[in-house]
Amino acid sequence: MKTIERDFAPGSDTRTAGTAPSIFKPTDKKSPVLFGYAVVWGTSYSMGNRFMEEISRTAFKNTDFSEAACLWNHNWDNLLGRVKSGTLKFGTDEKGLWYQCVLPKGPRGQDMAESIQRGDCYQSSWAFTLPEKDADEWSREAKTGRPYRLITNVKEVFDFSPVTFPANPAASVSLLSLKSTEALERFEEAEDERKFIQATEIMRREEQSLAVKKTTAWQHSESDNFDADFERARLIMQADALLPRIR
Repeated sequence: MKTIERDFAPGSDTRTAGTAPSIFKPTDKKSPVLFGYAVVWGTSYSMGNRFMEEISRTAFKNTDFSEAACLWNHNWDNLLGRVKSGTLKFGTDEKGLWYQCVLPKGPRGQDMAESIQRGDCYQSSWAFTLPEKDADEWSREAKTGRPYRLITNVKEVFDFSPVTFPANPAASVSLLSLKSTEALERFEEAEDERKFIQATEIMRREEQSLAVKKTTAWQHSESDNFDADFERARLIMQADALLPRIR
């Protein structure tokens, strides 16, 4: 698979999980308007076969959009609109996070509108960063056991972009960023620690149960060498329990 190299905002991630952008032309003969969804609620996607990911409906409550731009292919040289100038607008509704951009007059805007109308460009992407803490929640899928990441807090959105080739999570470093990889590793380490604690607790309970059983057996035993006889009986019962598994 071809890897597409791009320049993104430093430390940012990109995702392509929205809807195809569309063009509508106002009746007053003003510039064409680009509209699309960068995020669709309830949609999960695979991050390079390492984990599944979804954006929470509440992820944008404290997000900074002040510097957001609309770009073609995340290319800063292909500027289509900007929040600060009023040519780029955004919002959330029952479907997801949408963006709307009044395209510039001239070749750049005309080319973008024609490419979308012809179906040449049919995917949306967006670039963002996450806060250092409280950015996500991790779990595992019930059926597959794969790690599942729910992004609950987006720090800043840098751009919305109609894209020719969306970046591939399996091949692009920009998508599976260092922070995303570290977050997955922290989740797996915490899970391993939890499993270790559970195993330790089970062993402790089994040891306590064994001590009770041994005391009870001793009270009813007539053996002159009780400790050795008890250990031998325990090993025999343990072997009997394992036999069905290895037959």
